[in-house]
Amino acid sequence: MKKIILVCAFALIAQLGMAQVQLSRVGFGLSAWNRAADGEFASMFQPQNSNSSSRSVIPSLFATLDLYKGIGVEGRVAISNATYTGESEFPTFTITDEISQRIIPLSFGAVYHRGLAEGISLGLGAGVNTYYIQNEVTRTVVGIPGSSGPATFNGRSLGAYVKLAGEYMLSEAIGVGLDLRYNTGNYNLVSRPEPGAAAQTNQVSLAGIEIGISLRYRISTLFKNQPSGQSGDYFYY
Repeated sequence: MKKIILVCAFALIAQLGMAQVQLSRVGFGLSAWNRAADGEFASMFQPQNSNSSSRSVIPSLFATLDLYKGIGVEGRVAISNATYTGESEFPTFTITDEISQRIIPLSFGAVYHRGLAEGISLGLGAGVNTYYIQNEVTRTVVGIPGSSGPATFNGRSLGAYVKLAGEYMLSEAIGVGLDLRYNTGNYNLVSRPEPGAAAQTNQVSLAGIEIGISLRYRISTLFKNQPSGQSGDYFYY
């Protein structure tokens, strides 16, 4: 009897919880993260001739969980790949550095959605970023010994973000979004400015504006009432 009561109580609590809390949206996005292009090289040496870029197309996956009247939480995972190259010429030798960088930001935060018109909504959000960073560095020195690599360095860092997002529903279930977020954070890079120099630790900024578009699917449409003539439970949202 006690087991039956516990099972019924658990089912009632779960049903009440689902009335307010449910998975609302899932989606896929593409964005560009506009960081300082010379951040990595400024901490190693100042190249006289550089061809470096921190802009790359960043794919991401996200999901939103609605809590109460437009307030929810959102999780996101993305991956950023970039290659930095730079060359410096000295009287008797030349240094060429190349950094292949991968950053995986994991984001989690609060979000608020508000409808503006039929099919159009605006969202505000803020939260934390956990950055998983991998740098593969290759140094080529011509004229004197000193070439090295490729050497791989792994690390993790924390930051924050704020975001503004707009959503337009193409149909009842499928929509497109425009996202604008500002990321903060930094990480430490250990390097030698030139062959034979002492190693030094420099702080590299991860701050920058990220602009992206996304395709999203409203999970809540799965729980709409079924067509007449079919059996089963009916859910409304």
